Amino acid sequence: MESEFLTFERFTHKHAAQALAKFFEENGIDYVVTDESPNLDSSFTGNSENEFRVKLKPEDFERAHKLLEDSVLGDLEDLPQDYYLYSFSDKELFDVVSAKDEWSAFDFMLARKILKDRGKSVSEQELSEMNKARIEALSQPDKPDGFLNFIGWISVILGGVLGLLIGWYLSSHRKTLPNGQSVFAFSATDRNKGKAMFRWSIVSVIAWIAIWGYVNYQP
Repeated sequence: MESEFLTFERFTHKHAAQALAKFFEENGIDYVVTDESPNLDSSFTGNSENEFRVKLKPEDFERAHKLLEDSVLGDLEDLPQDYYLYSFSDKELFDVVSAKDEWSAFDFMLARKILKDRGKSVSEQELSEMNKARIEALSQPDKPDGFLNFIGWISVILGGVLGLLIGWYLSSHRKTLPNGQSVFAFSATDRNKGKAMFRWSIVSVIAWIAIWGYVNYQP
């Protein structure tokens, strides 16, 4: 079932998502490709960019990363010297290596190679420690957008419908870490506030329906 799969990588072009999916198929990794592009007119949503997601089972994330890294090894040689990573400082290259989830497998492996060529190799032990620190950092709760909170509570007063959606989002939204683990995006305190917004939105919707019914259907 699709519910078993979590987002591994996002693309704005369908053919790129299909190419990665084919790679996983050839290597015996189960996958799902979904179209998460906006359904509403872009003039209303403010976002016209398509989004296609390749999803994997959480237990396959580590193997998938390793396969992708191994697949680009042969492409690291004989690159033109104006390739942009060659202009990176050592610190910038270490940043690429330590946050490899933000970069392609090719750039990650090339950054390691350049550092090695400069006499500053990153050992597997160091890489493991970097990955652990990265996971811990990404596991930290996000801070909800203040404007989103404001709109949600205003909605509670004015009718509650939008408050229902925002409250549900704040209380239940999850994010997928690079290792395939799924965690709540917001802290317990912010999730409880989202639950409160959701409940009060239900009360508001019922109240406004009752008021509307009273006004329009008086004897």
